[in-house]
Amino acid sequence: MRRTAIISKWFVIALRRENHREGNGAACTAVNGVLYLMFISLPLLGVLSLYVGQVHWSFFSLNMPVSSTRDPELRRSLKNIHEFIANSDYFIIGLHAAAALFHHYVMRDNTLLRMLPCTKVHKPD
Repeated sequence: MRRTAIISKWFVIALRRENHREGNGAACTAVNGVLYLMFISLPLLGVLSLYVGQVHWSFFSLNMPVSSTRDPELRRSLKNIHEFIANSDYFIIGLHAAAALFHHYVMRDNTLLRMLPCTKVHKPD
């Protein structure tokens, strides 16, 4: 499960299309920035929490290192921050989806189409 989450979030970042930013306002840029910060920080906090807690785990059959000293208080803090960001992530993703649907059905512009990968969107003259 952890492996899938890490790979999918980095995959989204890697395949992000640049035309998505063209003509978008400050709110869109801010929400996208927060999403990408969350996508980067969540796996890092999770891995750091496992490292500090001396939890043995593997990534693609490669055993990952653990800390030589266990710090349960730091692990608990990292885990709480990780869970808070993960739960906040659901809200931000929902806000992002609601804004895309608002643009598609109410404003009737091509914002939703520009968010889809591998689509050519022609700008109106």
